[in-house]
Amino acid sequence: MAESRTLTRYAEIAQLLLKYRKAGVFGGLDMDENVLAEAGKGQDIPEGKPEQFASDLESLGPTFIKLGQSLSTRPDLVPPEYLKALERMQDDIAPVAFGEIAGIVEEELGVRISKAFESFDPEPLAAASLAQVHAATLRGGRRVAVKVQRPDILGTIRTDLDLISKLAGTIDRFSDVGRRYHFAEWVREFRKTLLGELDYRLEADNLETFAENLSAYPDIRVPQPVRSLSTGRVLTMDLLDGTKVTKVPDVARTELDLRTLGETLMQAYLDQVFVHGLIHADPHPGNVLLLRDGRLALLDLGMVAHVPPRLRDRLLKFLLAAIDGRGEEAADIFIEMGTRLEDFAEADFVRETSRLIAQYNGHAHSGALSEGRLIMELTRMAAAHGLRTPPELSLLGKTLLNLEAVSAALDPSMDVRGVIEHHLHQVMRKRVFKSFSPSQLASE
Repeated sequence: MAESRTLTRYAEIAQLLLKYRKAGVFGGLDMDENVLAEAGKGQDIPEGKPEQFASDLESLGPTFIKLGQSLSTRPDLVPPEYLKALERMQDDIAPVAFGEIAGIVEEELGVRISKAFESFDPEPLAAASLAQVHAATLRGGRRVAVKVQRPDILGTIRTDLDLISKLAGTIDRFSDVGRRYHFAEWVREFRKTLLGELDYRLEADNLETFAENLSAYPDIRVPQPVRSLSTGRVLTMDLLDGTKVTKVPDVARTELDLRTLGETLMQAYLDQVFVHGLIHADPHPGNVLLLRDGRLALLDLGMVAHVPPRLRDRLLKFLLAAIDGRGEEAADIFIEMGTRLEDFAEADFVRETSRLIAQYNGHAHSGALSEGRLIMELTRMAAAHGLRTPPELSLLGKTLLNLEAVSAALDPSMDVRGVIEHHLHQVMRKRVFKSFSPSQLASE
């Protein structure tokens, strides 16, 4: 029975690939249909449309909802109209019955809910594909949010990941696009990220790390975990009351300096990336709250990417070169960050990059081509010219796009480019000053 379910699932996944291959999704699969199945044999699989793409991923369950979120950062694998569809993906589903949730909490904590908590609301605050969150109160009055992993989700995800890995290996062996993009390598990284997101001890670490890194920004709060009531499947943390930045009432705009808050948030994120080497992979407007005391809160730090120091330096130099309009230098740095494929057309890529950066600088005041869009477009161009870029690059582009959306929600007139340019120059000056320290000079 289990083998039959696995074969059925494999066929469902392969049919998704067949449905969207002609649209250029996943880079355009050029392999023989027989390799992809048996799965589509005897069936008339219609060609997929952009508006159906997100829905088809959602229908395949939590693994593919997360896969869609990952693909939304890959303009080299997904055409623009499909990327737009992925932005509309929904990750809210029917909640699990409270009896099952209570059972998981008690099993994980080794104590009855009534002993660990003074109160525990059976109605969830939110229900997503991997977990749901309940409000609770600790003995002593501290209000907390309890994130509980959905039952049996880990086994489901591991099975799906095994099947996706099998397909990726097949595509890499039998297709030109697979040899170009190395899908198996990308799936390995996706597996590591997703399984890490399912270990809430790592998320608790992220909450503490971000709070420490952001200590210089008192207007930004990160909920702190309650370690004694947290495990791999249950995360208990501060409950922060606030309003999503997209739903801030007009009266609050007249009373609070939202522009300064938006600038502070942008500066804090730039520090996370270029000083601490961390990218919060999902800072969309729904994960940023305006608190009642006028501060901002960052939620959902399950997905955090680490940026190695050398790549961090190159990213900083690339952005500064782009902002200064040094197109050829920016192209050279971009090439340094990537992997040249056999058909890499370097001269064409440098020329197109210089043209795009000139366009970016020509629209500096209109914001028509933002920093996030510039990085995403260059990632797509690099793939088209035979340059494979590191995943952190497109992840940074998507993060900047999300931050731009948050900034626009707080203050539509905010000069995002000006904030980025000023802060990155400050980061660079501090880095240059630090390079004159004895220890740094010795290492150089």
